[in-house]
Amino acid sequence: MVQSLVEKGHSSIAGIFQMDDQRGLERYQGFLDAMQNQGLTVPDRNICWYTTQELDDFRQSQDISFLKKFLERITPDCTAFICEDDFIAWLLWEELSLGQEKKIATHASLSSSLQSTGFKTTSADHSFETTIALAAFNTSYLTTSVCSAPQH
Repeated sequence: MVQSLVEKGHSSIAGIFQMDDQRGLERYQGFLDAMQNQGLTVPDRNICWYTTQELDDFRQSQDISFLKKFLERITPDCTAFICEDDFIAWLLWEELSLGQEKKIATHASLSSSLQSTGFKTTSADHSFETTIALAAFNTSYLTTSVCSAPQH
C-alpha cells in the first residue's frame, strides 16, 4: 500500500494501528519497513495508536477523541493514511469529510464494498491539496474460522 501511495505522489504518510493487538503491531512494523524501503521517514506524531477500549468507547458513545487528538497533531504536509482496518479507515474518513462530499481513493478490493455503503470511489491521480488518501487492510475473513480440539 505504501508503494502505491508513493507512486501517486504521497510522501508524508501517517499510520493508525491498534496497540493491544498483535495484528496491529505487525502491520505497524510492515508500514515502517515499507516507508524505509521508499526512503521515507515517519515522524512519531504521524502515528496513532488506539486500544480495544477506545473502540469500545466509540461503539458505546460515539467517542472518537483518540482520533481527534491524532488529527490535531499530525504534520501539516500529511496527505495519506494507512489504517489497520476498514473500520478505522471509515472512522477517519467520517471525521475528515464532515460537511464534504465523501470520496475515497482505494485499492480495487475495497472499492466495491465502499460503494455499497454509500461512498463514492475515485482515482487518487488528482490534486493532493484538497484530497486525503486512505488505505486500509481488510482481513476479517482470516478470523472467521475457529479451530477447536478434536472431540473423543
